[in-house]
Amino acid sequence: LQMSGSVGRMTEKFAQGRSENFFREHLEWLQKQETFSMDTFREQLTQVEKASNPAGIGKVFTSIVDHPMLHEIKEFKKVMAKMTPAEMQDPSSIDRVAKRRLATEAESTPAVVNEILRRYVLAGELHKFLRKRREEGKPLPKDQHELEVAIRASNSVQRRVVKR
Repeated sequence: LQMSGSVGRMTEKFAQGRSENFFREHLEWLQKQETFSMDTFREQLTQVEKASNPAGIGKVFTSIVDHPMLHEIKEFKKVMAKMTPAEMQDPSSIDRVAKRRLATEAESTPAVVNEILRRYVLAGELHKFLRKRREEGKPLPKDQHELEVAIRASNSVQRRVVKR
């Protein structure tokens, strides 16, 4: 029992270290993007998906593979694959009818389509925030807490929900 607890703590530390490294790398990647689009957002999802299931670890730690976040990412990508080029170019053009079509074609729900659009807007605002910090010569936040504090202090990222 003591050994399994020790392994659990080691695994936790490893996962936390990987998570912090990924967080930093991801912010750096996002900040370097000249523009933010639905394609950029899809690439973000792919990066998170890959980072969450490194080669072989899923065979040992099935809870990573079965994590709800990974199922959500797969569903998001499935819906996004059904978007027309025009919808990918201008997600604000996705109205109620298009949401129902996307949901039906992807075997999902309009609520999932709404969540994709909401997160797309938030990710775009994060992109603008990070680009502005770079222009101002400010360093990237080191972790999630520091990011949240910086966002609150700047008031530049507004939480909006896309509704149509």
